[in-house]
Amino acid sequence: MTDGVRRGGPHLVLGLLQHPKPAAGLDHLYARLPPPARWARRMLMNKFRKTLKDLAAD
Repeated sequence: MTDGVRRGGPHLVLGLLQHPKPAAGLDHLYARLPPPARWARRMLMNKFRKTLKDLAAD
């Protein structure tokens, strides 16, 4: 039953901070992220957009 359940992750956290509009203090939050998270931000946002697209198709 749980095989098809999507798992949460950092892509959802960062994506939901920007969707549907950027949260207040977002730049301050990004500045405090650890370097690997800042470096992976573009990849995580792409993954978030794909998740949104997949959910819209369901």
